[in-house]
Amino acid sequence: MPRFATRLLPPLLALLALFALPAAPALAGYDQQQVVDGATGTMERLKTDPGFQKNFHQQMRDARAILIVPNLYRGGLFVGGQYGNGVLLERLPDDSWSYPAFFTLAGGSFGLQLGAESLGVIFLINSDRALQALLDNQFKFGANFGMTLAVVGADVGGSTTSNAGADILALSFSALGLYGGLTLDGTAVSPRDSWNAAYYGRNLSSRGIVQDRDVSNPGADRLRDVLAH
Repeated sequence: MPRFATRLLPPLLALLALFALPAAPALAGYDQQQVVDGATGTMERLKTDPGFQKNFHQQMRDARAILIVPNLYRGGLFVGGQYGNGVLLERLPDDSWSYPAFFTLAGGSFGLQLGAESLGVIFLINSDRALQALLDNQFKFGANFGMTLAVVGADVGGSTTSNAGADILALSFSALGLYGGLTLDGTAVSPRDSWNAAYYGRNLSSRGIVQDRDVSNPGADRLRDVLAH
């Protein structure tokens, strides 16, 4: 390498690093907003689905809270399981909705599974005990005794009456519409405190966001509006 190029290389690398530094703060909250936007699209899509309108519209209006997971990834090579990020919102006394708190769903099973699949899932939280269990740091489906879960999808006949008393009603759907192949036993639901902090600019618990309601982010206003109408 010529001597003049050797002399120029260190300052050039320093200059490139300087330009790169502002990029990290600019991306703060990007992943979180992607999940919020995905949740908004999920609800907009469901509200135009004839099966949802016929069987679950009223249950949606009666729900105490809602957990929306726009993409729950299932399956993989050799190791099965599922993983996804979602948002929890609580219905307020005036029928508007809180700002979202971030959660993650994770569960695994071992065995030979080929391929991967992404489903959208919404959880209608119908009781206060179910909401409090979700806000108490960790919740695992199948391990919360005394709490009922109903999972419905493609086979929705009679769902309105048969699942009316469930603490949590899970609705899953794929690109083809409502989907009935979801298994949740052993799947843990945990708050993402670091995501809450990134989205709202300070450390907050999930309970502080959805129940104390002293935060806001205009990026979630569209989601709140879709849920309210």
